[in-house]
Amino acid sequence: MFNTIFWFEIKSWFTSISFYLYMAGAFIVAAFFMGTATGAFDMASVTVTSLNKANAPVALLGMILGVCSFAYLLLPNIVGSTIHKDYKSNIHKLMYSFPFSKRDYFFAKFFSGFAIALILVTVIGIGVLLITFSPTNNVELMAPFDGMAYLKTYLFFVIPNTFFFSCFVFAIVTFSRNIIAGFVAMVAFYILQSVADVMLNNRDWAELAGLLDPTGASTLVHHIKYWTIIENNENPIPFEGLLIWNRIIWISVGLLILLASYFSFEFHSEKEGWNLFKKKKALASPKHV
Repeated sequence: MFNTIFWFEIKSWFTSISFYLYMAGAFIVAAFFMGTATGAFDMASVTVTSLNKANAPVALLGMILGVCSFAYLLLPNIVGSTIHKDYKSNIHKLMYSFPFSKRDYFFAKFFSGFAIALILVTVIGIGVLLITFSPTNNVELMAPFDGMAYLKTYLFFVIPNTFFFSCFVFAIVTFSRNIIAGFVAMVAFYILQSVADVMLNNRDWAELAGLLDPTGASTLVHHIKYWTIIENNENPIPFEGLLIWNRIIWISVGLLILLASYFSFEFHSEKEGWNLFKKKKALASPKHV
């Protein structure tokens, strides 16, 4: 039943206008910011003096993560809505009476939303990538194309970050039964993260700040803070030491949130309550009188 629920949710997204609006918005925003950095929109007066290459591996990472931080505010409407719509339409008890397990229901709902979220963040990368081939780019701001920079950005940063924030939002919406609560939680999370970054912005706390950053951005800064401009333009994205530990920690935290949500999720109790209600209704019907 997992596959049935999963693909039902995916197909429902593909028939929703919201899906295409989100994709279009993500693509346009990503292309706009990258095009501004590369001079594609005739903004040479702003960018021509820059010594940093707009599509260097580290610059690409910063650009994609920056746009993703805005896209993650949509997660309550994407990941959270997969389960919230059952509460909103008040058919969750009926859903629980169907012949599928708590595991199939819960994880199919989560992973279908997570899959849509991955499509959204992938579109951001596509928008950034395509604009780098624009003939109107300022060639002085461009480095040679590096496919590994995109691959590392997604494998080491975007996919783990999307997983963590999806777990976080899904847990909030599941237990609050409110999408707005998921949005508020994301905004509050960003605020707390900004405060923590400021408080830990000194050499003595640099490593701790790197470990506590769920996006891995502060951790990367810890690795490249002494790089020269040439190194920033040419070196690949590092994946070592503190950054590896950061990724392990926050993927694990995401898993713990998801598993805690699963084991705390009341499925059988409501299912049994619904079955009991049906039995009482059947006994009260005229044919039993």
